[in-house]
Amino acid sequence: MAERLFPILYLELDAVGLAILLIVLFSQRRTGHGSADQRYFNALVLSDVAMLALDAAMWLLDGRAFPLARALLSACSAAYYLVTPLVACFWLRYCDYRIYRDDGRLRRRRLAYGVPFLLNAALCVSSVWTGAVFYLDAANVYHRGPWFWAHGVVTLTYVLWALAVIWRKSAAGRLTRRERTYLTLFMAPPAVGVVVQWMFYGVTMLWIMVAVSILFIYINVQNQQIFSDPLTGLNNRRRFSQYLEMRAQAIQSEGRRLYALMLDLDRLKHINDTYGHAAGDRALMRMADALKRVCAERNDFLARIGGDEFVLLCLRESEDEVRQTVDRLRDCLEALNALNDEPFAVAFSAGWAEFGKAGCVNAEAVLTAADRHMYAIKSSHERSRSQRR
Repeated sequence: MAERLFPILYLELDAVGLAILLIVLFSQRRTGHGSADQRYFNALVLSDVAMLALDAAMWLLDGRAFPLARALLSACSAAYYLVTPLVACFWLRYCDYRIYRDDGRLRRRRLAYGVPFLLNAALCVSSVWTGAVFYLDAANVYHRGPWFWAHGVVTLTYVLWALAVIWRKSAAGRLTRRERTYLTLFMAPPAVGVVVQWMFYGVTMLWIMVAVSILFIYINVQNQQIFSDPLTGLNNRRRFSQYLEMRAQAIQSEGRRLYALMLDLDRLKHINDTYGHAAGDRALMRMADALKRVCAERNDFLARIGGDEFVLLCLRESEDEVRQTVDRLRDCLEALNALNDEPFAVAFSAGWAEFGKAGCVNAEAVLTAADRHMYAIKSSHERSRSQRR
């Protein structure tokens, strides 16, 4: 009785997983498919849809005796093992793009990312005749083959590769601590599913666990989109106001000094008019990159609050420390300018205000004071340059 129930239970699990993924895909369609990270995420979702469908088909065909049953089960099994590492490969590509936002980088790595998949594909297709990864007995019942482990190694290679991309040093300044955490935690449920499947032959838990991870990522991405700037990935003005209100209450009780550091890109209009708005977007992203790199160690709060305006909320002992942060930002931005072969350099003006001082008791007041200070410094520099001429 129990043996007859197992296929039904697994089919129900596959159906739940498919329902989760179809809801995610439908929600993605409502918000559009224009961004590259959405395309990579959708590829990940569709690959898991394929795995759940193939898993269900294998349960329906296993041990069946009707015309073409053996041929269908053999084809489904080959496709199953063919697509398995593709799920991990799409996850790797999604992580790579989430970190570096560079389609050119992914195109340059296409061959490297594709080699393990191609090796696995050759092994899986040949298994139809050799039984290396899987084979079917005389009763049309599926079994793992002696080279099943090689297929697992290929999939594990992609998983470890993704972890290396997430945690390598060059990614540190491009991801927030929260982003690193949820990108890493994506792998936890599938890892549990893999362990269960290896320990208990015939138990299939991996793909429903991948569906759970995809839902987890989708919820986090959606929450992030509500409070983040779509171009730079920094917090938006709405999130800045909420965070400042929450942080201000703690600061008053702790007796610490909270500064709002306002940054404004110099000559962004000139870059847009001369080189195009795509170049202006790259200038904004370069500024955001510098901010992430400099502020990652102290976990400062970053936001883009307007067209070319950024704000940094930071705990500092004095204004001298705020000036040191500005200097580090300039040095970092100059280094990024030197690494780029674009015909323009990115520069900024900065001003700051201390929360709770001179009437700065809410988000708007502290922004106004920081903005006023920034333009006073900017005007002073412009007058000095005019006098030198």
